[in-house]
Amino acid sequence: MTRPVDDTGAYRGDDPETNHYTRELPNDDPRSVGIVTAIADVAGCDPLALPELLYDVVDVDALDSIFPPDTVSPDGRPSLSFRFCGYAVTVYPEEVVILEPTSASNC
Repeated sequence: MTRPVDDTGAYRGDDPETNHYTRELPNDDPRSVGIVTAIADVAGCDPLALPELLYDVVDVDALDSIFPPDTVSPDGRPSLSFRFCGYAVTVYPEEVVILEPTSASNC
């Protein structure tokens, strides 16, 4: 999961002052895998060290069928929002937006 970085090394679209982060979702993995990887990246830990499992929070099969790989966002940008590992998460067809921690989000 890569995203262009600016000259400070921060991901473009990230705003640490407001704890707002954006990660592109890879086109070759299910969206659920990309979401877990994105949360771990923002939290600064290994995906296997996250304190909860995504499938305990959302139906990952339904999530992956709503946003299959290579989905291009139509007008109106459909989205799905939920809380995971202490973060408010919003998934769009091609990216995941991770908002400020809603609680302690330790790995």
